[in-house]
Amino acid sequence: MAGALSEVLGEVLVAADGEEVAVSALAARGVSLVGLYFGCSLGGPCAQLGASLAAFYGRFRGEAAAAGGQRLEIVFVSAEQEQQQWQEAVRAMPWLALPFADKHRKVRPRPGRGARPGLCL
Repeated sequence: MAGALSEVLGEVLVAADGEEVAVSALAARGVSLVGLYFGCSLGGPCAQLGASLAAFYGRFRGEAAAAGGQRLEIVFVSAEQEQQQWQEAVRAMPWLALPFADKHRKVRPRPGRGARPGLCL
């Protein structure tokens, strides 16, 4: 799992408290499911989705831990253009994030898909 994830996510992720977590350590932490959350901290749909996802994430992790099930980790892939906005967004989230410096790893919208860089969909 770590090799394929490292190709996509890089070597290190960041936790809300600033701790760096090696992608290769996810399996050792018991993670067997990884979800990617593409979003931003702006209001509107991204804020609503983030709140709903956080509630689901907490329930899923609690239920999985109680039942000895699969452990889910979500990785935030930010659309933030400014590092300060990225830091504020990451501090408010219960999951890991792609480091702001790894902007080159972000998936860019394809032309004609209705998305524009920097726009929260």
